[in-house]
Amino acid sequence: MSKQKMLTAQLEKLILKQSLLPEGSKIVVACSGGADSMALTMLLTSAQAVKKWQLYVCHIQHHIRETEAERDAVYVEEFCRQRQLIFKRIDCDVPCWAAEKKLSLEEAARELRYQALHEYATLVGAGIIVTAHHKDDQVETVLLNLLRGAGTRGLRGMLAKNGLIVRPLLKVNKRDLEIYCQEQGVKWLVDSTNTDTSYRRNRIRYELLPMLMTYNSKITEKLLSVSELAEQDEAALACYANIYLQKHLKIKQTGSQLNVEKLLQIPKAVSTRVLREAFYKSLTTEKQQLERKHIEALWRLVQNKRSGVKVNLPGMVVSYAYDVLSFGKQPALLKTFKTQVLHVPGEVHLPCGRMISAVYSEERPQGEQTEFLAYPAELITDIIEVRNRQAGDVFFVEGVGRKKLKKYLIDRKVAVTKRDEMVVVASGNNVLWLLDERKAGYLLQSKCEKWLILKIIGEES
Repeated sequence: MSKQKMLTAQLEKLILKQSLLPEGSKIVVACSGGADSMALTMLLTSAQAVKKWQLYVCHIQHHIRETEAERDAVYVEEFCRQRQLIFKRIDCDVPCWAAEKKLSLEEAARELRYQALHEYATLVGAGIIVTAHHKDDQVETVLLNLLRGAGTRGLRGMLAKNGLIVRPLLKVNKRDLEIYCQEQGVKWLVDSTNTDTSYRRNRIRYELLPMLMTYNSKITEKLLSVSELAEQDEAALACYANIYLQKHLKIKQTGSQLNVEKLLQIPKAVSTRVLREAFYKSLTTEKQQLERKHIEALWRLVQNKRSGVKVNLPGMVVSYAYDVLSFGKQPALLKTFKTQVLHVPGEVHLPCGRMISAVYSEERPQGEQTEFLAYPAELITDIIEVRNRQAGDVFFVEGVGRKKLKKYLIDRKVAVTKRDEMVVVASGNNVLWLLDERKAGYLLQSKCEKWLILKIIGEES
């Protein structure tokens, strides 16, 4: 068997044994027309019948290279038509997006390309997007990340699986993919910008790597080894971080809370990952990216232990109070509640979409329920209001006695931001009910003849 045929057999075996491409999968194949993506498309096609895959070939027209880019799109479409492969062309105006978002052409192209691939995968119901990144790309990526000052995560380079993205050729070099295309009689196209050293990746390929080879002829193997070791280390650190998160992170609709009381007791390499993952798990909107400066800001927040201090992160505000970090959306304005008089009988609408009703009754309802309050009517000395807390408010704590509301909330370690948004039911400065927190106690000298009954009605919106 010739060397070329042996290579073909090895590559086809590699694809067939891919655990990341389960049998029967719907797969979007990113195909630019270059040797690597043409080889990937052919390899997947050769295994399609055996693996029962449904392949959807997708070509992204970036509109950077004018007529050359159009040539690529037409070629890939014709290639698919001849082989009866499902083909989808998606046009992206990369130059316009780069100018609008103040990105480099490389960054803008990558952002739009992955966005388009994910949207197409959703459209066809595919759970996998396959790209043709190979060993040479991995070496360049590790160097790029190193130059940016990346830590362990960046030194991993590209992952074989990252979300829907699967990269089955990371162990294969580009030259072998070109030989495979030649063996199959498949033509590939060359992107003229691949030799343009105004692009940083190309400078690494044609200038930095050749120079590094004069220091170590096996520099590519060494960099790949660094990548593999970094991936192993990162996996271990992430495992320890997840153990902490499972115990100490609570995710709610209103935001997430991370107990950081023990965070300073574990290695910083783990604790910073805890902070980063807590941020990503708390995101509810579009994907945001954390930089090292953001992680350090969170770390200082934990280290300084100053309740009420906040840091603004991309798409989120994080506040510290009493060993707890609260992750939530940046509020446009403080959530104040307009003071409303609660007549008896009567009702008042609450900010959460529910209502609170008030009636007088000669009998106190039996049992303890979280949704109603029974309070002696004789202790009501002023009009009843539903409002935010105010200076001078007092609260009777059963078994303790009367306390200033502010002191009570501080003792309860309620964050300042939450205190200011609390809705209370009060008669003058006497707080009867801290909604969602606690009901006031009371002290009677004689049997109660009449009760004020407050009840919360409805579901939260």
